[in-house]
Amino acid sequence: MAAGQAIGEVAVAQEPGGNFGSLDASGIPDSSLNTYRAMEVRRGSLTIGSTPRLPLDSQRAGPYMRPDEPDTIWSAGAPLPRRTGSITITVPMRGLVTAGQYTQYNVGGTPHPVGLLNNSGFAGYTPNDDVDPVAGAVGANEFTPTVVGDYTLGQIIGVEVAGARRFSCVTEITANIIHSPALALAAGNVYPCHTWAPAISGLGTGLGRSISMRFRRLHPVLGARQTFAYGGRVRKVTFRPDGERRHLMADYEIDFANVRDEGATVPGEPIIDEGASVANALGSEVCVSGPITLPYTGGVGLQLSRTTLEAAADWTFEIENTLAGVETHGAGPLAVSEWEVVQSIARATLRVTPVALLDTMLTTRERRQLLIGCGPGRAGSGWCGVIQAAHLTEDSLLDDTGDRITQTATFTGDYWDGDDSRVDPAGAPWKFGMPVV
Repeated sequence: MAAGQAIGEVAVAQEPGGNFGSLDASGIPDSSLNTYRAMEVRRGSLTIGSTPRLPLDSQRAGPYMRPDEPDTIWSAGAPLPRRTGSITITVPMRGLVTAGQYTQYNVGGTPHPVGLLNNSGFAGYTPNDDVDPVAGAVGANEFTPTVVGDYTLGQIIGVEVAGARRFSCVTEITANIIHSPALALAAGNVYPCHTWAPAISGLGTGLGRSISMRFRRLHPVLGARQTFAYGGRVRKVTFRPDGERRHLMADYEIDFANVRDEGATVPGEPIIDEGASVANALGSEVCVSGPITLPYTGGVGLQLSRTTLEAAADWTFEIENTLAGVETHGAGPLAVSEWEVVQSIARATLRVTPVALLDTMLTTRERRQLLIGCGPGRAGSGWCGVIQAAHLTEDSLLDDTGDRITQTATFTGDYWDGDDSRVDPAGAPWKFGMPVV
């Protein structure tokens, strides 16, 4: 009977000081340089690429085939192969809490393992404060903050309305906070969100903050073993509801420059569950703004209206990076010396109750802000995905094959200049964020 195996733990670490590949003084990946944090994941997959090799067989050599010459370097008296890999994992998204081991998703403090994944593929922006008790709104798109400096242009903000989370984006900062789309904001708390977006000012360069991951495997014959992956960056993430449509999941696809099986392992680290699971269908909202008038008016933040869509709980919000490996002579066991993010595109697919505004969006090339919000469900949760100048990629047609007539809409995003400047994260065509509560 064949012996099976199970992945006993998945852990992630940020590689130190921009040291892509976790290289030691001799240029070899070294897991001892990293601090790994165990992650709460559903079953994933680890795909290890074959070692590149030079075929040495010759048709005139004889009735046999000679062994290939693998692509290796010499280390500690033995050949070390150059081997790439990719990892796909599904992560249950949890909100952040103000007290606990993980109070940061972004760089600084003790970042949450999910934050390490996000930071490897996207630029992260940490709010200066977690909550702002405001006295009320000045208008549908404006309120007076307690401290203006607690807000960052372009960041996502959240409020709670009747137990449900509502989101908007900061488009201008004066003595007040200007945001779009509109919010029904009464006296209460505003939550500046941890926000991730493409690094507009640095697209085409490495982000730094590469990651390493550790897989502990439990084998009934070989015993406990571990595999390390180095030089990692997120290639794609898809946010979606789980199978029961109640909670938010994230499917991460991560490329690595080097993967090594390092043999026997030690007991795993505990998984720390802090914050509530992010509710999808409970207290969530999908909305679009009013149409964007082009050309943009420079130096002025847009203030658009808000229309709620009756969306079914089977949507997807996908961000895909195009990673280009920097091939460097003398990179040692790494296939590349860095993954550069040369393109980053967001797409969203919704199934909604038919609405007239979708009927003509494709033919008129109309752009609107699109926000998919989740949570809270419980305290300590919430999430929002935003495409700022969303437009349809295909006709939004009616579907009458089910019990109800629905309409499917597939969006991507155009150039966005609806903020009053373009200093990151302002000007970003897409973003996603999470509050700390």
